[in-house]
Formats: sequence, C-alpha cells, structure tokens
Amino acid sequence: MEDDVLQALAKLNNEKNYEGIIQSALPISDRRPDDVKVRYCLAMAYIAKGDKTNGLKHLKTIINQPLSADKDDGRHRLFVNRVILQTVEIAELSLHGGDSLGKNTLRMVKDVKNFGHKRKEKDLEQGAEDILKKWVHINSAKQPVVSLIPDSPLTLQVEPTNACNLDCTMCPHSKMTRKIGFMEPAIFDEALDGWKNKVFVKELRHLIFAAAFPILKRGSVKLFFMGEPLLHKQLGKLIESGNRAGCIVGVQTNGTALVSKEAREGLLTAKPSVIGISLDGINETSYQSVRRGAIWPDICKALEQLHKERNEMNLEKKILILISSIIPEWNQASLNRAQKFLEPIRPFAD
Repeated sequence: MEDDVLQALAKLNNEKNYEGIIQSALPISDRRPDDVKVRYCLAMAYIAKGDKTNGLKHLKTIINQPLSADKDDGRHRLFVNRVILQTVEIAELSLHGGDSLGKNTLRMVKDVKNFGHKRKEKDLEQGAEDILKKWVHINSAKQPVVSLIPDSPLTLQVEPTNACNLDCTMCPHSKMTRKIGFMEPAIFDEALDGWKNKVFVKELRHLIFAAAFPILKRGSVKLFFMGEPLLHKQLGKLIESGNRAGCIVGVQTNGTALVSKEAREGLLTAKPSVIGISLDGINETSYQSVRRGAIWPDICKALEQLHKERNEMNLEKKILILISSIIPEWNQASLNRAQKFLEPIRPFAD
C-alpha cells in the first residue's frame, strides 16, 4: 500500500504537480499520522509550491514525533535525522528574528551529529556540524539562546529617523549624540540600489525522490533603528520605494502614532508587508513605566482600529500585524506573565 502511494506521489512530483501531491497526501497523513514518508512528501510539495509556512508545519510534525515502535529502525532514524537538518535549512530562509523551530532545535542538531558519528554517516555528521557553526549560543545575559546565523544577511535595516516621542527605560536614545534628522527619500533610493530585487536561493533535494528544486526568499528592508519611524512625514514614500525595489518591507513602531486615523490610513495605504508593534511589560503599570510617554488603553484601541481598517481595505493577506515584546527575565514565569498581559490584544495581531 505504501509503495503504491509513493509511486503515485513520485509521478506527480516528476510532473511538478505539487497541488496534486497536496490533495493526495493530505487525507492520507490525516488517517496515518505516523507515516513520515507521506507527510514528508506533503511538506515538500507545500515548500516547492512556495508555501513554506505549511511545509515547515508538517516537517515539524515529523521531527517532533517520538520514535516509539520505530526507535530500533535504523533507516527510520536516519531518515528523520536527515529531515531535521533539512528543516533547519528551510527555516533559515523562512522567518526572520531568530529560530522558528523552538528551543529544542539546537539539541536536536547536536543529537543528529552524534547519531551520524555513531553510524559513520559522514555527510550527516558534517551537515550537522556545518549548522552548529552558525548558531549563537549565548546572549548578553549569559543565557543560552537558539539563533541561526544565515549564510547571507536577509535584511537591510534602515533608520528613517532618529527622532522619538518616548523615553523608554531600556533604550539608549537619551544618550545619543547624533543630530536629530529625517532620511531623504532620494538617499533611501540610493541605499536600495544595492538591494533591489534581492533574492536568496537555496537548492533543496527531495530525500525520497532525489529531485532538486530551489526555494527562494526575497530580501527584506526593515525601517527602524534609534527613532520612531512613524514620525517621518514621508515614511509612505520610503515604503513605496522599497515595494518598487522588490523588497519585503517591514516597519517597527512603538505604536503611539497609530492613535491617529490619518497615521493609520497613511501606513496602510503605503502597504508595508509587516507592521511590527513593540509592546513591553507584564501589566498596564509596568508597560507605562517602561514605555514612558505611552498610554496602554490608547495603544490597545489604536491596534484594534488598525486591524479593523486593514481588513476593511482587504489587506489582511498583504500586511501582517505583529507584536514584539522584550521579556525582562528569560524564564517560563516571566514569559507567562507577558503572554497573559498581551492576551486581550492578540485578536488584533497575526
């Protein structure tokens, strides 16, 4: 039965009929969740089609499954170990902001290296070693982190302005000696010349069918550094320039300017790919003591309105609204408090 299924999927793969693979493999993987080969074919069809989000979801299902009855099956273990390394490769070109797989990824890659060494699978051992060389292991607080350094920078970060309307406790803005200024659109266009239509390509080889295909990621531009981007009166022009240059454009804001309907409309009309809003704290009091000058109820209302207006403009598939938060202490209790604090506004963010 499994051979017949794989033969059918191989034929669809040769025809590059990835949608056909998805339609065929999805119900089988639902009925037979332990069938890693069918799920792998499903994941790779999603990725080949350009849907890395669903592809990674199914790859993670494979690598998170306990080996249980198959724990002594060497071929099964070898296959899953190869899937782990390939998943990390794909994730490298998928999401920004560090590792998208979870805190156990580093341990899994180390386990792959040990497995490859014991089995004398030199390519597996070397593949794991190459990935391990690209991890940042310790952050500034001497805590272990899981952060993969990509082969090439994926993001061009640009400071539209160093002016800011808040006095946040963790920000060195108050110690800045540079003159306050606003980037001219012409200078931004010059910076984009070296990043225009930037595309990163990684060739991926199917572990079952041996066929190879490229996965692609467009270069991104993040508009943010030591100031509040929404204070720039020509921010819309910068975003539009980035879009014309073929980039994924993201804006990181403290969110205070979004209380203005005019500011929200201007931002949505320019159509950045990502609007990131920085919200820090574990309750209203701590938020306002950290983000000095911001008012929590106003931020919540502004985010709700931004979400509503984005959807009314039918831009929910084109513009992501994301929340980012600095966790004061990297432990589960601190994380739980921050998540509980942000829970009321989760419906208004992606």
